[in-house]
Amino acid sequence: MGRFWDPAYQCFTFNQEDMTPTIEEYSALLRIDNVQLNKIYVKEPKPITFKKKLVRLTGITDTWAEKQIRKKNEVSCVPFSGTLKMR
Repeated sequence: MGRFWDPAYQCFTFNQEDMTPTIEEYSALLRIDNVQLNKIYVKEPKPITFKKKLVRLTGITDTWAEKQIRKKNEVSCVPFSGTLKMR
């Protein structure tokens, strides 16, 4: 069965037919007894941290961002003086 599995497409491919296991079949394969069929199972995405957003948007380094980021009332921010140094 493993040779028919397409990990990128996450399904089995037999000639021109694509087949995906159902939740019941996954629970049987993985021997999971407590699957609730009336629920939707999704993988929760990891939130992007303020530091990662700042690094992506500005192109600065991680170390510079760590030095500049301050916490004020549980909110992450960069002081205005720090933004002037980014140029």
